[in-house]
Amino acid sequence: MTLALLMAGAYLLGSVPFGMLVARGRGIDLRAVGSGNIGATNVWRALGPGWALVVFALDFGKGVVSVLAARALLGGEATAWWPAGGWVLTGVAAIVGHTFPVFAGFHGGRGAATGLGTVVGLHWPTAVIAAGVWGATLWATRIVSVSTLVTVVAVPITMRLMHTGAPITALGIGGATLIFVRHISNIRRLLRGEEPRIGRRRSAGRND
Repeated sequence: MTLALLMAGAYLLGSVPFGMLVARGRGIDLRAVGSGNIGATNVWRALGPGWALVVFALDFGKGVVSVLAARALLGGEATAWWPAGGWVLTGVAAIVGHTFPVFAGFHGGRGAATGLGTVVGLHWPTAVIAAGVWGATLWATRIVSVSTLVTVVAVPITMRLMHTGAPITALGIGGATLIFVRHISNIRRLLRGEEPRIGRRRSAGRND
């Protein structure tokens, strides 16, 4: 019962469309701007990097808060399937909520920010490495989707090398798979050389 309540709460928290709410507060319908996505990258296009950082932090917090709540209420060790599996399931619920939010017609973001927050709650050293990989890749390519895709590949590899335990590593693999699926349109544009770079305004790009 505790796990079910945690997962339900994490899904509802994940479903809060912070990007849409922030943009609406600034008089902008985020669905009608840029890619139409409600994540931080489209907020960057619509409102600039400052508001994008605010939305990223809020979406990131969905994952952190959900997992920390699960750890506090379920207790246990990270390497055991229970209760660490419960932590993971709670984090997954937050990611699913962000990706398919009940409060935004089930059309949400790509899940990268909330996914990173979930990783912080589960194993912060992996998140630090992931943030470094993301930043370095963005600096080299200036393409957000490339940075995200490279990072989600690095996360489960890092988890495995750092012996985080099977439940957490399984989340890394599952989360990477979900984010790749959600980025299929980005991958197609990358193959065509049409994915936008940071600093260049363009309406076609889609990313979280």
